[in-house]
Amino acid sequence: MAVASALDRRDAVDLAAASIMVGLTFSWGLNYVAGEAPTVRIFVALGLIAVGLIIVNRPARKQVLANL
Repeated sequence: MAVASALDRRDAVDLAAASIMVGLTFSWGLNYVAGEAPTVRIFVALGLIAVGLIIVNRPARKQVLANL
């Protein structure tokens, strides 16, 4: 009986360790993808688009506020 519970405990520990390793490997892969240069370029492009929209819409916003 004691041998069976020791084996069950070992299986539980092995399962936990394997799950942790798979999770860590997955997060490491995500960090690698997030650190790639094309991803950074996308965020820079989105930032530039946002700044451009703010600059372009600023005169229109002033005109709308002036007409109120």
